[in-house]
Order: sequence, then C-alpha cells, then structure tokens
Amino acid sequence: MTEQARTAKGRSPARRALRTVAIVLLVVLLLPVAAFGLLQTGWGQRQAVSFANDTLAESGLALRIQGIAGLVPFDMTLATLQLDDDRGTAIEAEDLHVALSVADLLGGRVTVTMLDAARLAVHRAPETPPAPEAPPSEPAWPSLPVDIAIDRLDVDRLELGAAIAGEDVVLDVRGSFALGDSAGAAALTVERLDGRPGRLALTAAADPVAGTLALDLVAEEPEGGVVPALAGWDYDGPWRLALAGDGPLADWRGTLVVTAGPDTLADIRIAGALDLTHPRLAVEGALTPPAGLLPPAIAPEPVAVDLTASLGEETVALAGTASGRGVDLALDVTASLDGPIAVEGSIQAGTADLERALAGLDVPAEGDIRINVVASGPLSDLDARVRVASGHLAAHGWEASDVALDLTVAGNPLALTGAAEISLAMRQPRGPDVDLARYRVDAVALEAKAS
Repeated sequence: MTEQARTAKGRSPARRALRTVAIVLLVVLLLPVAAFGLLQTGWGQRQAVSFANDTLAESGLALRIQGIAGLVPFDMTLATLQLDDDRGTAIEAEDLHVALSVADLLGGRVTVTMLDAARLAVHRAPETPPAPEAPPSEPAWPSLPVDIAIDRLDVDRLELGAAIAGEDVVLDVRGSFALGDSAGAAALTVERLDGRPGRLALTAAADPVAGTLALDLVAEEPEGGVVPALAGWDYDGPWRLALAGDGPLADWRGTLVVTAGPDTLADIRIAGALDLTHPRLAVEGALTPPAGLLPPAIAPEPVAVDLTASLGEETVALAGTASGRGVDLALDVTASLDGPIAVEGSIQAGTADLERALAGLDVPAEGDIRINVVASGPLSDLDARVRVASGHLAAHGWEASDVALDLTVAGNPLALTGAAEISLAMRQPRGPDVDLARYRVDAVALEAKAS
C-alpha cells in the first residue's frame, strides 16, 4: 500500500468530523477577536456608527460621533456626540467616557463601572414619528434580558433647555443605578450650577421578590426656583419637599412634607398597597394652598384631608373627607373605565358659617347651607339627584329660613326636573316682609340641548 493510500485511509469520518468542529470553534473564537480588533481601527469605528445610524433611521434620528479613544467598547472616550433630528441637534455630549466590566459581561450582566461626561446638553426632546399604539397590558416590574448597573454616574455639567425645564438650567449630577429581574436601586444627587442654588437627593431600593420598597427624596430651591415657574405658581421664595417611606409593598407607609418659606403646605401621612395592578393609596393630614395660587384677598388656611384612592380592574374609586375654611366635604365616588366613562356615588358639602367660607370673595352672605349630590350612569347620560338645604340664609338684605330644594338632573339632552319645598320668613331690603309656610313647587322643568 502506498503512503498516499495509507493517508487517505486514515482520514475516517470521525476524524474529519472532529477536524470540522475544531475549525468551527476556531472561527467562533476568532470572530469576536477580529471584531474587537476592527473596533480599534478608524474604519471599524465608522462602520459601528454607520450601523447605529441605520438602526435609528426609522426614527428620523442621526448620530454623529467624533474623536473615539481608548479600548472600544470596554473603556472608551468620545470627544463629541450629537443626536440630531429634522430640526437640528437635540442632545449633545462632550468628553463622554464609558467603562464596562468585562468579567460581568462574561457572566451575563452589563455593568457600567463609570459613565461620566464633562458636558451633556439636552436642548429638547428629539422629534420622532409617533410609535404604533401598543396593545394594553397590565403594569409589571421590567423584565430585562440581563441585569444592568451603573456603578458611578458623573456629569460635570448637565444643561437642560427651556423646552425641557421651562428655562435654561445647568446642573451637576452624581449617582448610581441598578436594575434586574429581582431588585432595583438608585442613588442620585443633583445640584444647580448656574448661580441659582437648588438641590435634589434621591435614594431608592425596591425588591419585587421580597415585596419591599425604601424611598428617600429631598428637593429644595432657596429662591427663584424653576419648579414654581413650571407649576405656574407665582412664588419666588424658598421651598422644600421631603418624601420618605419604607416597608412591604402590601402595607407601605411614608410621609410627605412640603414647605414654602416658614409655611407648611403639606404634612401628609401615606399608607397603602403599592400593587402595580391594583394599587390603593390613603393620605391623611393637612394641605395648605400656596398664597400665590389663591386670589390675593383669600388668606390661605389648612385643609384637613383623609382620602383613599384605589384602582381596580376597570374602575377608579375615591372616598374620604376634607374640611377647611368652615366647609366640610365628604365623597364616595367610583368611576368605571370599561367603555364610556360612568360614575356612581355621592358628594356632600356644607358649612355652618357661610360668611367664613366666602371670606375674601366679596360675597356678603351669611348663614348655613348643605348640598348633597347622588349620581349614577355614564357621563353622556348622567342621572343625578341634588338636594340643597339651609336653616338660615342672608345676602344683600334678603333673609330666608328653612329652605329645602330637591332636584333631579337626568338624560341627554339635559333635563332638570323636581320639586321645591320652602318655608320662608323672608325679609326684603325694600318692601314688605314675606311669610310663606311650607310653600311647595310641585314641578320644576328645564331642558337644554347643545346645538
């Protein structure tokens, strides 16, 4: 047998299969190395940016990057980055540095050990075509293919344009972030740099498996703040907001305190079930309307609140009480969101001191009044019963006592029907006194239809 024949005979199918597998493995191993090597070249980097732009093309966005340095993509710095839309540059960054943990990547996690920038400017939100409407789905904890973490976030200069913050704002941002299937955490500190002090500090940790949430948020501006301007609040002084809470999601407890200068605008205790699908939240405490949100003649007074809001499968419910300026309010209302919005419930409001309730409104009235509304049905065809009662009313020289009025509002077009029974010992500013004992109007009717 010749040497050539012996060589051919030695190449058994098993040996050829092993040789093929070895070649495939070698190629698989060399491809990432080759790709990694290409990314260190100018040509490879340009191809990566081109691929990113092809991906963004459907959104009408374009990415421009200049000055890539370092070990791409594990520890690299971009001299400039710009995100453009049809109107121009929406977002830009300078000296953007990104460092990744290679070990975590091999373990199936994305850990950004450092994300920092000398300057990040968000002039406005990028304009993109409207996304197709997604089918409705129940809220849920985010499900990610891998755990993501940013160990250190440093932005020396974050510029927010007026389109984002209501006015041009310059901030310093520091923090960290982590999100996975089993837990999430965030720590963030933001301070203003543009000569108008302001600060925000946030720490939060959520564990959906254990069902817990810890939250601590403090935000404040000494004066001339951007938040009052964004809220339409005519106020130029210092303000502070503190929200803190901890505990199981099924019975979470927290507090909210908001101050404006020496005044406390909110001092609220919070309790509830923070279920993502059927949350329930109860608040109890005091709210004081800011002076800048009220007419100048009305002095702010605390309003005591005890309210509970809950979200069901296809309903929203609100129940509780509120009282302030001598006015008491009680409500128990449920709205159905399945199809046309429909409501069912009652609202009661009243005061024993009408003069105090109307103080500052230039309405010279006094006495007592109570209004009770019971309603049900869709908003487009609502049925409601209204009852107004008063033991004594006086205004502009007129006086009336023992007033009772019952009305029914129903249908579409709007129909107002009902009856009124009034006992009057009425005094007129001009003319004789009127004494009507149990005067009854058996039918009241009014119909209104939009043209």
